[in-house]
Amino acid sequence: MRRSRWAWLAPILVLVLAAAALWLSREPPANPEMSIGAAEPARDDSTHGTTTVPVAPPVTHPPLSAEAEARMPTALRDLVSQADAGNPGAACRLGSLLAQCGLFPAHWHSEEFVANLRKREKSAAERGDLASANEEAQSLLIAQARLDQCGDIPDELYPRAPAYLRQAALAGERQALVQYIRGESFPPLGMIDNHQFRSPDFDVWRAEAHDLLKAQFRDGRPEAALMLLEAHSTAGGNLPLVTSPDPLLDHAYLLLVQRLFEDFEQPENWSPAPLEAAIAAEADALARRWHRENFKDRKYSMRRDLTGFQRELLHPGHSLWPGLESTEPGCSDPSEAAP
Repeated sequence: MRRSRWAWLAPILVLVLAAAALWLSREPPANPEMSIGAAEPARDDSTHGTTTVPVAPPVTHPPLSAEAEARMPTALRDLVSQADAGNPGAACRLGSLLAQCGLFPAHWHSEEFVANLRKREKSAAERGDLASANEEAQSLLIAQARLDQCGDIPDELYPRAPAYLRQAALAGERQALVQYIRGESFPPLGMIDNHQFRSPDFDVWRAEAHDLLKAQFRDGRPEAALMLLEAHSTAGGNLPLVTSPDPLLDHAYLLLVQRLFEDFEQPENWSPAPLEAAIAAEADALARRWHRENFKDRKYSMRRDLTGFQRELLHPGHSLWPGLESTEPGCSDPSEAAP
């Protein structure tokens, strides 16, 4: 990443320290059964027993202001109406859209930002710096796509993202379920600001995400193995907030993912600490058992066989610049569904 782009990212990165301080100062839940430590499963609990999946109550939101209503284009207004009426497909599409657009500061999908990138591209081309011009052109494509996707969303709508994703997830929308379990409706710690980490929606997600994830693991969903690896890493998004550190499980899930996916490549920014021989052997035995019992020794492809992974797995901590694929919501448009 070039120095010019780091200059744009610096204000966000500064928030990391403030975010960490906020998280450390956060009071634990009043119910001790909802603590992060209590949420971690027993080591022999991954293939047996049942998990009760909660049922989403009807979603009610305070009415949007007249200004917000006037700002929204017709398609977005219709999507909100459908989601609020209980349509899980609309809730999936809307929750995913709000999660994607809310990940970065609003000025990253503004007319001013796009105009500035266009000027930078032209300036680089005029001085003969083709490498910089090409880089700015790629950034311009991404910024324009984000502007087209996010530019008309009123600020009042963004706090609804967790409720919409949860509504769709608990109604059986698979893409929403993965995004909800991963906590994608909450920007990763240190991004934007941290008020959502003190919201009731965050407490609900924190209390139920792990059980939802265990249920997916028992069902043999390949996404679940990746999410468990993410939850037991130090480089993932929000999922590590609902698990306790455990060297055995940390390594066992890595070994499972390596066995499960033919094209998995361990991210450079995540290197688990070496283990004692006995723990390493136990982790290998766990991974083999899970692969056999949960996944019938099948092999999957991360490129072909995953649902709902809109954000990169174990995203690199040194890069916050989005790819072009991040501009697409993770759920299909309900208006395009077959009659």
